[in-house]
Amino acid sequence: MKLLFLLLFLEFIGIRSVWTTDSISLDVLSKWEALEIRLVPRNLDSSSGTGIKTVTAERDAEGIRLKWYSPLRVPVDDAKWPIYKIIMKKGALWTNGLGHISSMAHPALWVSGLVSLSDNGLLWGPPSLFDEGKKIVSFEPGFLNTSFFSFSKGPANVVNTVGQFRTTASVETDFSKKFSEVRLEKNQNWPLVVNGKKIEVPVVILANDFVRYVVLRSRGNPLVLSVTFNSARAPSPLKGFLDFFHENMEYQVTQININRHQSLDASLSSDNEGVHD
Repeated sequence: MKLLFLLLFLEFIGIRSVWTTDSISLDVLSKWEALEIRLVPRNLDSSSGTGIKTVTAERDAEGIRLKWYSPLRVPVDDAKWPIYKIIMKKGALWTNGLGHISSMAHPALWVSGLVSLSDNGLLWGPPSLFDEGKKIVSFEPGFLNTSFFSFSKGPANVVNTVGQFRTTASVETDFSKKFSEVRLEKNQNWPLVVNGKKIEVPVVILANDFVRYVVLRSRGNPLVLSVTFNSARAPSPLKGFLDFFHENMEYQVTQININRHQSLDASLSSDNEGVHD
């Protein structure tokens, strides 16, 4: 009864619990020139000090450039009662493209200023996952890649934890390989707000025992829409790190604005990208 009342109330104020079955053309998704992306962490009160990020992305022949900002609520020292102030974090990232990537740049690591990387996906997965017959790809969140050192001035507890994770993983037999290889599990649809419209977009699920990615099913725009972690099958020395990642470093893309000048009314393309039988 309470659930029914809640659903009726949400309907009354205009918030619908059912996502529209309308879809967006894969051609529009793939041939983007500019994106605005909203990244929402799983735990908004996480000890990592990261918050919701608004990201703008532009793509040209030379690569992809991101600009981001994130308002953070921080406590005021020496206050007699809880007082907070809002500070604005912002920065930029650049990569030379997605052609030969095996790592992303996890947004919890991002730092103020400009970070330039080579062969890094930033927020995108490898387009090679759409190669015919492909079942396993090398891809990791940016914890084991050398790009991690570009974020040494990121949130201290995040950087320290990832650094310790790297050291521990390096001496645990085959763990780095197992963490970095992901299997293409299945295709499905995923709820997303695109240009203010609630729709379902086609995605592919990449996963192993420790990390799971939801990736937009588009070779031209394999945007990572969600990252989650699981410690259940991790070796004992690494369980604590994966629990930390689960609590503090999971995120989801909740909405994007894409090529606002293009029409979103086209139906889903018949282009069958994703997991191959």
